[in-house]
Amino acid sequence: TLLPVIVVLALFLPLFNFNNFFSFQSEFSYFILANQWFWDFICLEDQSFNWILSSYDFLFNSYPCLYLPSLYNIVFFLTSNDVLHAFSLPHLYTMIDLVPGALHTIDIFFPYVGVFTVYCAQICGINHWAMPFIINSM
Repeated sequence: TLLPVIVVLALFLPLFNFNNFFSFQSEFSYFILANQWFWDFICLEDQSFNWILSSYDFLFNSYPCLYLPSLYNIVFFLTSNDVLHAFSLPHLYTMIDLVPGALHTIDIFFPYVGVFTVYCAQICGINHWAMPFIINSM
């Protein structure tokens, strides 16, 4: 029984040294808080793209718009304020569940300029339909 324990420890020890080994070095960091039934966006550093964080444009679009640079690695720190939510970005095949009180991170690389729609993929209440927001990658 000693040999399996040694094998398991030998397999798990590199995991402690290479935490986030495959994650990207990010140039931009954003904190996104999911609420019932809206999103809050916070830029975590003063960069040149801080002025284009988000805007509600009720004339053309009722969804909030987040302007981000393309061809940069962007890390999102995500959490939920009240109930289960899910950050779903179908164009980039990305989805992460947001649990209240837990901080989740995801690295996203926008490979081209375009408009991406983010949905809440978890039924979070009666106004769940109003949760999408738009990411304009410039």
